[in-house]
Amino acid sequence: MALTAWCFFSLACLGAFHVAALSFRLLAYLALCLRPPKDLRRRYGAWAVVTGPTSGIGRSISLELARLGLNVVLVGRDAAKLRDMSETISRTHGVKTKTVLFDLSHASTAQGPSEYITAFDQLVVQDPSFNCAPSPSQWTIAEKICKLLVVFYDATVVVSGSLYPTSNAYFKMLWRVKWMLGNEASNENATIKSMVLQMKKKFLKYWKLSYLTMCIPIILDPRCKVEFLNYNLKDDTEVEGPKCLAIVKRKFKEMLSVYSSE
Repeated sequence: MALTAWCFFSLACLGAFHVAALSFRLLAYLALCLRPPKDLRRRYGAWAVVTGPTSGIGRSISLELARLGLNVVLVGRDAAKLRDMSETISRTHGVKTKTVLFDLSHASTAQGPSEYITAFDQLVVQDPSFNCAPSPSQWTIAEKICKLLVVFYDATVVVSGSLYPTSNAYFKMLWRVKWMLGNEASNENATIKSMVLQMKKKFLKYWKLSYLTMCIPIILDPRCKVEFLNYNLKDDTEVEGPKCLAIVKRKFKEMLSVYSSE
């Protein structure tokens, strides 16, 4: 009898804790839904910048920010659509708008900084009180960083392709990134050097986790085969190349053995 009462009490406590947890989650959700909206204008300033404001999510965000009373800077690459959006916002919500004609895809190329300079020059013309443009030295650093990031952009484009196999492209593009990081690790600019060193740490971390899935497709690529891996890994101690190469060869032989036995 005592054991039955104890079990009942335990289950009752467990149920009470469960109900309390659900109630707490419900109250937290209601508090989030019912809380008064933040005064974005007082907290962040009178202006908001929206990229891609002429369609989709960007358009919805622009209209919502304008409804909340913020002036909006519209950044896009279609002058006519920007003008129409600017007129719609001004007419509907009565706030100020500025348009900046700029293609953000250029930011991933070496020409990116010059395009940004043009965009900031437009802001200065439209608003003489604007005084937040980067200095010449900051533009110089931005130009160097853009050139550095071109490698990442190219790698993303290649491995994200949908019209060709990509498994055999990972290693080649990743190795381009590795060589770039190695060259820039001794950059005379302290900002870039610090950034690259952090990138190298991340690179080595994820290399250890994924090198098998990148190396085996290279062996199966008739243009590369195992000789390509030998050339890149056999003397590379930074990524423990000899050790990784031995593991890749062993795993590949195991896969081949299983395939042959079937």
